[in-house]
Amino acid sequence: MQLGTLLPIFLFFMLFAGILIIFREEIEKMELFGKLHVTPVPATFTDRQDPPPPPFVPAVPDLGPTSGSPSAATIGSARLLSFGSGRLVDATLHNIPVANLRGSEGSLHTLLPDVADYYARAFVEEASDLYPPSPHVGSVVFLDRASGVKASEPDREYFVLLVSDLLSSPITITDWKVFDRTTKRIHRIPRAVKVFGSGDVSASVVVSAGDRIFVSSGDSPVKTSFQVNKCSGYRSQSVDFVPSIKTTCTDPVREFTSYGKVPFSDDVCYDTVSSLSPCAIAKAPQDVTAACRDFLQQVLSEKGCVSRHRNDADFFTGEWRLFLKSNRELWKNRDNVLYLLDENDLLVATMVYR
Repeated sequence: MQLGTLLPIFLFFMLFAGILIIFREEIEKMELFGKLHVTPVPATFTDRQDPPPPPFVPAVPDLGPTSGSPSAATIGSARLLSFGSGRLVDATLHNIPVANLRGSEGSLHTLLPDVADYYARAFVEEASDLYPPSPHVGSVVFLDRASGVKASEPDREYFVLLVSDLLSSPITITDWKVFDRTTKRIHRIPRAVKVFGSGDVSASVVVSAGDRIFVSSGDSPVKTSFQVNKCSGYRSQSVDFVPSIKTTCTDPVREFTSYGKVPFSDDVCYDTVSSLSPCAIAKAPQDVTAACRDFLQQVLSEKGCVSRHRNDADFFTGEWRLFLKSNRELWKNRDNVLYLLDENDLLVATMVYR
């Protein structure tokens, strides 16, 4: 066959392949959302018409930079949180500041970046049709952490729940469920150890206002779910938590001065202690006294820290680490919705991401 005959065929094939590549995401969206509705989308929201503008919502105060973890500001007695690059909306796609959660009606939805309002509205409608709202609507919402839910390894895959600062009394979330819209699988919120490092057994997870709950797909590196406290940083020195646990232990020198069983004249012990950072696991030099060695091993350790500080007002950090103990990835990396359901299968919140 002549080159002149093959060239138009080749060019046509390349053009066709290029069109498929360019519109691949649009085709995926059509497939995804085509399965969402068994009836046509109302004419108000067709591709040829823009959705109606949302009702006026008062502007949320500027809380500063929004990259990374949420920023906070105090206005009166209400603490506001900024949701980074994602948005928290109600059933009409109003933007909702956390301080207003309890006053909102209907389930609340966290929209991660790149979720268009048109598609978000379809998911909101579906969620409202499938599940009646829970009495806990506005108490717990998904926090936007796209890097966590889109990870592919179970030990690095997680999502975060945030408890409203306006929660009036603690609530139990053990046996609440996370339903994956794509896989149709349900995963229950597990029990956890409240005072980690104390030898306590697991109990129901009871959360309070402002708590953050990190729910990881994989198994726990310490073989249990737990509430983080200011002594948990000792464990994080030898264990890889994803995301990492902030070290908030008491300063070693302050522990030394309040211990009372090592004389201040013990310069070797003092120099050893003052060289340590909070939560550092101490290795006693050979030339220290027996009293100093006991201090380093029994006080500057997780067990010693818990024993001395478990009754402190600031002992708990407001953070939980819960593990679903899966040996495989649980959440689809894109184009998915997670539903948070209470113990009665009523809708608490959703998270939509692309």
